[in-house]
Amino acid sequence: MKHIANGLILLCLTVLLAGCGKQLEVRPVTLTKTVIEKVNVPAELLEPCKRPDLDTIKTTGDLERVALEGIAAVRCGNEDKAAIREWQAGENN
Repeated sequence: MKHIANGLILLCLTVLLAGCGKQLEVRPVTLTKTVIEKVNVPAELLEPCKRPDLDTIKTTGDLERVALEGIAAVRCGNEDKAAIREWQAGENN
């Protein structure tokens, strides 16, 4: 019985040692690092537009002035938005 057990142990060790002689295939690995960079919109595009002064309305002429100032403020905002869109398009290219 002892001889059979020793034979089985030798047989198992032989099989295990034969597996150690196998060469492993080494493949190159490519590492990629993602870098997130925060880019802010230029400050001049974020400046507030001038608001019309509503406290000085006393005449119909003042109403006209305030209306024109309001239209100018809307144009200012639209121009800034357009400039931001252009800036973003340039950043993405």
